[in-house]
Amino acid sequence: MVITMNLRKLIDIALCGGIALKEVESEAANLYAWTTAELDLLYVGKAASKKRIEDEKHWVQLDHTRQICSGIVPLLKENQAELHPLCYEHQRFAPRRMLATIQEGGWSGPSIAKTLSRLGDGPAPSVEEVEQVMVRIAVRTGSLIGNAQFASQWEGPIGTFVDTVAALAVDAARSDQIVSSGVPIRPNEDGS
Repeated sequence: MVITMNLRKLIDIALCGGIALKEVESEAANLYAWTTAELDLLYVGKAASKKRIEDEKHWVQLDHTRQICSGIVPLLKENQAELHPLCYEHQRFAPRRMLATIQEGGWSGPSIAKTLSRLGDGPAPSVEEVEQVMVRIAVRTGSLIGNAQFASQWEGPIGTFVDTVAALAVDAARSDQIVSSGVPIRPNEDGS
């Protein structure tokens, strides 16, 4: 069975990394996700402008069987994708759970030291970094995702701030029993 990431679980896992995401109207979005009707994550992006979301809404209407289009078109069309505008506010970043995970799990090493330094005196993650963290959470849970940028399965992202935050958020989510290894990451039966 293929493991997919449910949007609700992604939001819960991101919160374990101190990143609060909420669904909003398109006009208020700075991030977005495309999902299936069952909320399985297909793609995440940064809503740098309203035009970006409007362009992608248009692309999902294109006929990729009659013209050559970018890969996002068949991904969205074949999966009957639904758009979910999201908002991240850097002033709401609260890494307490992530810091507790470092302590409880005995995490150490250069990437942890670099992350602790950033959390101690650096800025909260930017919207661009949160987009990357969202992609890395999918990767760190073994879930499929349609993003190409930031989704490397190899060594490149290891040690980066965004990959470390994603790894810690996933570890915290496993400790909190939000996710577990080898089990599809879907919402609970009550929808949460």
